[in-house]
Amino acid sequence: MKNGTAHRGHARPGPQNPGLTAIPTVKEAKPTAAPRVSPSSQPVSALESDIVVREEELGTIKAQRLYKMRCECGRSWFELELPTLVECPACKKLGLVSA
Repeated sequence: MKNGTAHRGHARPGPQNPGLTAIPTVKEAKPTAAPRVSPSSQPVSALESDIVVREEELGTIKAQRLYKMRCECGRSWFELELPTLVECPACKKLGLVSA
């Protein structure tokens, strides 16, 4: 029997958060004549010193499906919609589409 401990896999030294980094904030001097602002009306990035909040406009993405058609004659082509009946562009034969 062996004495000691078995190590499985690779152990990480200490807790790590991959992809997360803390960005230090720059503290600005407050002007003396500025009106007092309550903490609830400040932006979130000013309240949390280690979190940077950024707003971006959300765009839209349109996805399309491509269907590959293959005739008995060997010719293949692509369609954007799945038809029931289709004519082969090579042999001009009408065919029933099966998945």
